[in-house]
Amino acid sequence: MQVHIKDNLHRLVAGKYLIEMLRIHESAGTSEVTKHDIGSLCASCPLPEVCEQWDSTGKLSCFCLESVLPRGT
Repeated sequence: MQVHIKDNLHRLVAGKYLIEMLRIHESAGTSEVTKHDIGSLCASCPLPEVCEQWDSTGKLSCFCLESVLPRGT
């Protein structure tokens, strides 16, 4: 098992980021993604090597927040 260091991101900044990501996903129609949609999300993800490195391939993770958004969003 690989251990990862937690980001030193302030809670207020993280909260604002998540609110913005929710707004973007709602406008893109991707805010209701479930674990059953993972296959289609992973197929369009430009960062498969990141998920492999973090052992999160096929799992809905924090990496999905930005990587699955349509380009130009």
